[in-house]
Amino acid sequence: MDRFLLRIRIGYPDESYERQILRGAGAAALEGLQPVLDDTAVLDLQARANGVNVEESLLGYVMAIVQGTRTHGALALG
Repeated sequence: MDRFLLRIRIGYPDESYERQILRGAGAAALEGLQPVLDDTAVLDLQARANGVNVEESLLGYVMAIVQGTRTHGALALG
């Protein structure tokens, strides 16, 4: 299960489709992709994220939830 409590079984493609993948099927679609951000914009966003301040009481609240999920008897994994 993932963090959204969903379990999706995708499985493997059939042999003919797997051969198409190996031959590069779908690679042409990548040629049409255009970047939405340049390197300067990404670095700016990283700097902004580093500047976000979180109140200590909120951190305590989040940590209490995390600890609760790790120790609750009804949960196998926190």
